Amino acid sequence: MVSGKAALYVCQNFTCAAPVTEVADLERALAAAVPTRASQSIARSALAGRATAEGTRRRTERLATHARNELADSGLLVSGIGFGSYRVDDQHPEQRAALEHALRAGINLIDTASNYADGRSERLIGEVLLDASDKRELERSEVVLVTKIGYVQNQDYEVFNARKAIGKPMPEMVEYGEGLWHCIHPEWLADQLTRSLERLGVETVDVLLLHNPEYFLADAAKRGQGPLGTVRDEFYRRLEQAFRHLETEVERGRIAYYGVSSNTATGAPAARDTTEFARMWAAAEAAAPGKHHFRVLQLPLNLLESSAAFEQGGAPSLLQQAQARHVAVLANRPLNAIRGGSILRLVDPNRPEKAPKFEFIRGNLLALEREFRETIAPSLELGGGLEADDLFAWGDRILEIEPRVSSLVQWEEIEAHVIAPELGKVLKGLDNALSGELAERFRDFRGRYLRDLEGLFLAMRHLAAERSAGRLRSVRGALEAHLEPTLSAEPLVRQALVTLRAVPGLSSVLLGARSVPYVDDALAALALPKPKDPLAALAALREN
Repeated sequence: MVSGKAALYVCQNFTCAAPVTEVADLERALAAAVPTRASQSIARSALAGRATAEGTRRRTERLATHARNELADSGLLVSGIGFGSYRVDDQHPEQRAALEHALRAGINLIDTASNYADGRSERLIGEVLLDASDKRELERSEVVLVTKIGYVQNQDYEVFNARKAIGKPMPEMVEYGEGLWHCIHPEWLADQLTRSLERLGVETVDVLLLHNPEYFLADAAKRGQGPLGTVRDEFYRRLEQAFRHLETEVERGRIAYYGVSSNTATGAPAARDTTEFARMWAAAEAAAPGKHHFRVLQLPLNLLESSAAFEQGGAPSLLQQAQARHVAVLANRPLNAIRGGSILRLVDPNRPEKAPKFEFIRGNLLALEREFRETIAPSLELGGGLEADDLFAWGDRILEIEPRVSSLVQWEEIEAHVIAPELGKVLKGLDNALSGELAERFRDFRGRYLRDLEGLFLAMRHLAAERSAGRLRSVRGALEAHLEPTLSAEPLVRQALVTLRAVPGLSSVLLGARSVPYVDDALAALALPKPKDPLAALAALREN
């Protein structure tokens, strides 16, 4: 309360503005904290220009001739493997080093998104490009910069949720779930492009993609909204509206080309969230007949998910359809394959050298959980329906999870995104709530419990790595039967990348490269000769 009125503080970077006590003042406070126009700061510091045919040729000359492709009919040359920046941000020096290494070696396609690391991925890229330009190691014209817009998360979610609360919502917002909204309305695209340009430190983005717009379709299916045909008609109306706006951004010089990144572009036709390339193209034609700038489609493609490369029901493949319309295709998720409801990383797994026996370390954990229930839990006062037995029960819960774990990456996702956050909340809550002798007893228990839990994690990593290795032996066997002998001795990661790189109609493969060794694998794959019949290898793996 401030002067007897409920107050709201708008804070940014640990600094709060004066309290807002009137609803009418809230929008002004939000606008001051997160300006919707940053053109003045862009004009002062942004790298001018955009990728050019001559510049991209000069940068990619560091690679073999067969290691680069033209991006649609733009005249721009891009490296056959691009730098994917999902999970890359400006807080990790090794990730900065990886990007710098990639650019020096001739990899000149960088893919990012406004929501990656809450904007910090774009910031890292902008800092690296500006630094390299200042050192005269690189020119803006040599790099093809791709970013994506659509997700409303993290800071953006908080801002636009607040706008909704004061009666000024963003039009056509898809409120898919708590903390995850989505939007491709022109007002949102204009706002987010301004922010992306500021973070990237450039005047022009070479390619802007609508980022997984199928959230509209998925949300409609979840809510049971209308017949599928009606829902899809509305989806492509929104897509055409977005394309019309993006044409104005081309005219303004803020983007050169645009397109769509869709995880469901290769989905089954009957699936409610499947997107259709033919209708995307029709929307672009409607937006700017005969002169539109729709030039890029991004989609998942890997050894086990390769439907984009094959004919469907006698119709040309998705890659063939894109080629016929001079649309470049970028492959994402080249090493993370989803099959049978689980993720398999197409990389030879690192197995822990020493791991305790699963049952032995689990027995130790069960004993500690019993100790907690008998010696600490009776002294706790829990509310909100919590039971002491639920606070530390991972010994039994992991036993339930273990049979369903089929790969190392699947276990790592469970460990990092399920167990760690839940356990962290419990530990933080008890650390803050307990005092005196009970707090001392809990601290002693906490240390022993975390040590044994880490041992159980190690045992699970070893077990999951063994299962990954078993599945990968089958993949590698089917793949190598269709590869030249010179490629058989290469690690699976390089075999996977060089096979995808050889697929007709694919402009570039986007590799998430968070460290220099990842970039080295990409460079090695670019130097290898392409297999003569990549489609035969992919066809064999579809049947495997």
